[in-house]
Amino acid sequence: TKKQDGNGGCGMRNQESLDPLARWVFLSQEPCAAEGIIVTGGNVALMNMCRRAAELYREGWAGRVLVTGRFSPLFASFPAQMAPGVSKHGEPEEIFPVPPEEYGSEASFMKALLECLGVPKSAIWCEEKSVNTFENADFSRELLKKNGIEKGTLIVVCKPVHARRVYMTFTARLPSFRIVVCPAKDTAHRLENWRADYDQYHRTLKEAEKCIAYFNRRDMYISALEDDHGTGTAEPVL
Repeated sequence: TKKQDGNGGCGMRNQESLDPLARWVFLSQEPCAAEGIIVTGGNVALMNMCRRAAELYREGWAGRVLVTGRFSPLFASFPAQMAPGVSKHGEPEEIFPVPPEEYGSEASFMKALLECLGVPKSAIWCEEKSVNTFENADFSRELLKKNGIEKGTLIVVCKPVHARRVYMTFTARLPSFRIVVCPAKDTAHRLENWRADYDQYHRTLKEAEKCIAYFNRRDMYISALEDDHGTGTAEPVL
């Protein structure tokens, strides 16, 4: 029997090399005053992400919440994406105060969830075109610019395992903003138990691969050079 470690998983060879990689993937930052809170979409942990965004709104960190996302191109509709039996990557089926089958996009559904959580309708902006993280960032930037917001700080709420990729993407695509990532709480897949089983272990390392794949591009290289010269919002190198 393998000895359990303090992180919800078994001790393993190369643990001293892998744990820093997991901490890099599961980025979590302290909230601060911001021009807005952005919530990314998906079919996993939507309620938890909305709870986190509503909590940040109630605490007064920002006066508006921007929800972003259409639905995955793997599905014909948002209700199909949210149907029972669709893989939630180890996350339990969530109980929602409103039925997802009545909504046409991740953003419109999250808007309804936020209203149920006490966020005023007037404080919620919807972006319903994006189907990936790059588009989440690009279309959010367009909506912010349309409303006269072109610089400052943005808090982004996402799934914990998605945090580093979200930070890197939004920092690259919204260079005039400081990006602060405050992931959802109480999700099954998180830093504290990333080695609990092979599925979570695999998803964590796969996410690290996606971060590299996303940024192994010329435009991302150029944005990295801009950050290095002090014109971007890059996080200090750890």
